[in-house]
Amino acid sequence: EEFAGSGSPIEIVCRVNAGEIKADSWYQDADEGGWRIVSEGCHWVDLIQFIAGSTVERAYAEMVGGKLAGKSNDNCVATLRLRDGSIGTLIYVANGDTTAGKERIEVFGQNRTAVIDNWRQATITSKGKTRKWSAGATGKGHAAEMQAFIDAARTGSDACLPFGDAVACTAATFAIATSLLTEVPVRCDDVMHSPETEN
Repeated sequence: EEFAGSGSPIEIVCRVNAGEIKADSWYQDADEGGWRIVSEGCHWVDLIQFIAGSTVERAYAEMVGGKLAGKSNDNCVATLRLRDGSIGTLIYVANGDTTAGKERIEVFGQNRTAVIDNWRQATITSKGKTRKWSAGATGKGHAAEMQAFIDAARTGSDACLPFGDAVACTAATFAIATSLLTEVPVRCDDVMHSPETEN
């Protein structure tokens, strides 16, 4: 709410220090989980789009080591160009020390800086003044998300996430995966209209 809809592009950095999972996990199966950058990274793409108030136009991503090789698939950086000119960066790693904190979001723009640290603390700094919030141990919003879904299903109301935004998030996530394979930037429109997606 602090940044979206202003008409001014912003920069968003999401750092996920996810920790390792076993190589035989369904997350690591390209057919079932589609790598963690797909099965988990999609939520971060959705968050980047939500914060910017815009959808991803193209993605470029690289893996640590530069090759698809088991656990290294979980260590990558994706740069997302949004349609309003904003830039999102998703740093997704499994090779860090998890005691250093799991998730951090930083947003820059409109002469303001916002930081969310591990979903426990948030700050917004503008004109030399910083506002702070602390969430304590309230969780990441999973319970509220499930309740909103149940309420929408019961009442027949619109989903919390517009369908077009969900499609855009999916396209961006597939663009990241395609970029990891091809090592070139990938336009989201090209992913959604490729021969593979139309069959």
